[in-house]
Amino acid sequence: MAEKEKIVDEIIKRYSHRMPFPERAHSLMRLYLQRGKLPENDWDILALSLIASISEPLFLHIYSKEDLLEDFFALTRNKENLSLSKMKDSLQRKIFSSSDSPQKVINDFRLVHLSAVVVLDILSIMNFDEATLALSDIADAIVSTAVYLSEHKAMNEMGMPYHRLESKKLVKTKFVFFALGKWGAQELNYSSDIDLITFYEEDGKTDKGFFNGDYFEKIARNVYEILTS
Repeated sequence: MAEKEKIVDEIIKRYSHRMPFPERAHSLMRLYLQRGKLPENDWDILALSLIASISEPLFLHIYSKEDLLEDFFALTRNKENLSLSKMKDSLQRKIFSSSDSPQKVINDFRLVHLSAVVVLDILSIMNFDEATLALSDIADAIVSTAVYLSEHKAMNEMGMPYHRLESKKLVKTKFVFFALGKWGAQELNYSSDIDLITFYEEDGKTDKGFFNGDYFEKIARNVYEILTS
């Protein structure tokens, strides 16, 4: 244990100029070492120490589950893992394979990915534009997944929405969510809220007899519930 503490202390000392609260990093990393397991390499120790210095709640949340730690380390080792396509695929796989609620999985995903961006930002591995894009992509991955889940839930309960064209042809009614403000411009920062607005094509009914307005309202409300719970 003493040898492990020495390694951690040396890394924290070397990068203390990057840490707002080095002493907190020392204290929390000792808590981590009580598990008797040191991260595989100096980089992982540094990444976890930075989060410990920045936010005790973030550190304790990531520390609470081995799979969250593994995800965090993988993200900080390679910023390409923070691409939108990889994040969307990762989040959906986790939701469909987990026994936890989608809200719990999404919250874990958000905190781990946010923590990874913070580390890469502090170490200047990401520049300002890359960091704001990554934060915006995290929001994109989460919201698009929430919309996907909400649409399928509404469809199972209320059917498929349709409306008639001027030619009287019956067609499926489409909808869209728009990102507004800093998110729409892909300029989210760490304290930004996300603003959403949704539209659907036409009034009509689902094939189970529900009004389209009620159908799309259900989707919007469920998206809101997932994102705010």
